[in-house]
Amino acid sequence: MWYQVGIYASAQVPAILDAFAKWQNTGATDLKSTVALIIGLQTTTLGFFYSEPASKPKAFELFYDIPSLAIAIPPTNGTVNSLTQVLGSTFSNVPQRHDYRAASSKVDAQLYNDVYDFWRQEASAVHNTTGANMTFTLQPVPANLAQEGSRKGGNPMGVPTEAHQWWATLVDWTHAKDDEIVRAVPIATEKKWKELSEKRGLDVKYRFLNDASRDQNPLATYGTENLQRLKQIAIKYDPGKVFQNLQNDGFLVSKA
Repeated sequence: MWYQVGIYASAQVPAILDAFAKWQNTGATDLKSTVALIIGLQTTTLGFFYSEPASKPKAFELFYDIPSLAIAIPPTNGTVNSLTQVLGSTFSNVPQRHDYRAASSKVDAQLYNDVYDFWRQEASAVHNTTGANMTFTLQPVPANLAQEGSRKGGNPMGVPTEAHQWWATLVDWTHAKDDEIVRAVPIATEKKWKELSEKRGLDVKYRFLNDASRDQNPLATYGTENLQRLKQIAIKYDPGKVFQNLQNDGFLVSKA
């Protein structure tokens, strides 16, 4: 595979979001390509990944003219293992409090920019008072994902069949006394996604389970029929409910 990771200034975020939306509608049709976009309060990380050896894949051409602060990982023809080794070394081992939150929408650059502007103002204010760090991440989901799932046996997770994005935020902070004020930002941002996307006909109700927070109900967004199928699958492969009983809580089909 081929990959490259760059670091960009916050001033470039509007251009990056515009390019990202255009890429979802054009470059993402090259199913060997994907883009990782993680926006922080200080800098933005853009990762380009191509599932076979390449040299500057054309799929990412919309991004190439956006100036970067640094190239964290230079263009590399490597393996999943070599990429994992590099990325694994970037995570902090400092114990902190964590939270996630999920939202989804159809592809739209203006929506991305408007919600980002809202999030940045709120997240910056809380960072200044608590030290909390938050990310604003858009995960591209091409129509092909659900299509291939259906072709190979079904779509029990209820992934929407049109191109869209899964928004996620990872929030890190230090003190329990700040829990409420810190968590208020991602909660408000999810509400802003819903408010603006509904007004503009861009709403996607799906919530990706891996990114959901404790008070969200992602399994409900899979649809009643899909949830029933997941329960049937669980009974078939885990009739003793070992996973349901031993798993340390979370979004379990037995509780949905």
